Amino acid sequence: MRKNEMGIGDIIVESLTIFGMILYLGLQMFYICRYPIHGMTMVFHFLAVLLLYGGMMVLQCHPEFLNGRGSEPLTGKVRIYAVRMVRLCKFLIVYGILVPSMADVMGMSIDEAYSLIVMAGVLAVIAYYIYRIYQYNKEEEKNKKKKK
Repeated sequence: MRKNEMGIGDIIVESLTIFGMILYLGLQMFYICRYPIHGMTMVFHFLAVLLLYGGMMVLQCHPEFLNGRGSEPLTGKVRIYAVRMVRLCKFLIVYGILVPSMADVMGMSIDEAYSLIVMAGVLAVIAYYIYRIYQYNKEEEKNKKKKK
């Protein structure tokens, strides 16, 4: 999806995700300055999140990788749905790691079920968009049969 094709909702979600990522990295820096942490732990905190965010950005820019490396390019609504799915999953994952980080800095603890709730949200987004893609493909097949 090109930037000129993004709706206001897409722009808001993308902006909030970037803000959340910057806030998470800032909180990690605060946590590192406040408490003595081994250097490798610091690298693992940043590296894991940056690789995850980078991977999601690649999938968002090239959703064809969702089908497999050598597959045909996604077109039409399938591409739009795939990009939106990746964007919303990225949003949920970033805020899913931001909330425990904020709680950690404030000295609070998060219930163990929190990570399950975040994963359920990600899976719900994936299921919703897979269903939308399935519906779209089914409708396209029906339209092709009518034209013949």
